[in-house]
Amino acid sequence: IPTSQVYRIAYNPHQPQNYYAGTQDNGSAGGNATTINNWEKIYGGDGFQMRFHPTEPTIFYAESQRGSIGVTIDGGDTWESARDGIDRSDRTNWNTPYFISSHDPNVLFTGTYRVYKSDAGPIPEWEPISQDLTNGETDELSQTISTLDQSSINPAILYVGTTDGNAWRSITGGMTWEQLSGLPQRYITEIVASPDFLETAYITVSGYKDNENTPHIYRSIDKGLTWQSIAGNLPPLAINCLKVIPNQEDKVLFVGTDGGVYGSLDSG
Repeated sequence: IPTSQVYRIAYNPHQPQNYYAGTQDNGSAGGNATTINNWEKIYGGDGFQMRFHPTEPTIFYAESQRGSIGVTIDGGDTWESARDGIDRSDRTNWNTPYFISSHDPNVLFTGTYRVYKSDAGPIPEWEPISQDLTNGETDELSQTISTLDQSSINPAILYVGTTDGNAWRSITGGMTWEQLSGLPQRYITEIVASPDFLETAYITVSGYKDNENTPHIYRSIDKGLTWQSIAGNLPPLAINCLKVIPNQEDKVLFVGTDGGVYGSLDSG
């Protein structure tokens, strides 16, 4: 049976007619409906998130499991490791988050059990900018950062979520960190800074590991100090990801659950 499990999808501003996906066992690939049975293989391993430089079409990133990020500066003809500076003994998530800053394409962020930042340009040179943000490796499960985001309005505002239910913010660009409260102690699947409102952020949480199917989605309007559920009429399914559509005053939201995609046109 010709099936693919897609972990992450990506948008390439230089080839908007194509789609990009990181897939279980089959690396990263790109294509569209006209090449449905022959998508170009881009990178190996278990494929995860791809990221594309906003102005240089020959520079992009691909990732395999546990944060093995690669970078190409010649359009994919050659690749080199983009992990320089990350301690290889760090605990890393199977689906390690990383992104290019929307404020400066020379700046990248990623997370292991701590946050790393690079401002070295296309080929990253990482340095840690936080302490351990998890509870530490307290059992056989690996406590790691599962999601992180930067405000597209103010680059000093960063948010982080972990697999063991910790949420953090920095309003100093990573120089200091504050732990956020008022959320379930469950796997944080997504944390998103609002694209339109400086004070607003969102978190989705999954109780899947605890046989809990509550649709956990929360909004804060004070940079994470307090949270309100906006689960509304979502069915009893764990939420895995969230998209807040920009330039819509946060009215248009989408979530991906274990039972399909759901949307809201009234802020949840």
